[in-house]
Amino acid sequence: MKSIRAILLSGAVAVLTSISPALAEWSEANRQLFLSKCLTSCKRTDDPGLAAFCARYCPCATRDIERAVPDAEVFSRRFEAQEPAFMQQLRDIGEACARNR
Repeated sequence: MKSIRAILLSGAVAVLTSISPALAEWSEANRQLFLSKCLTSCKRTDDPGLAAFCARYCPCATRDIERAVPDAEVFSRRFEAQEPAFMQQLRDIGEACARNR
């Protein structure tokens, strides 16, 4: 399951790296795009049992990442730089969402 979480999180965060710097805060459209990409990535797996997991995981990851980094431009810069502490923070969010929600 850990590899699935990593795939989902990396696919979803890739969406945010394309957010225009003019949209520093997470707009509803950006939030919905992030969630949609996460759900699409999640449903590409062959395990039909993941549907319920995806329905819990993706909204949780979207919400918690936005809470952790409310400025989408800052998120994009830190993700592109692959800052070790930041990447660990994202992994921790993914793990928490997979485990608890």
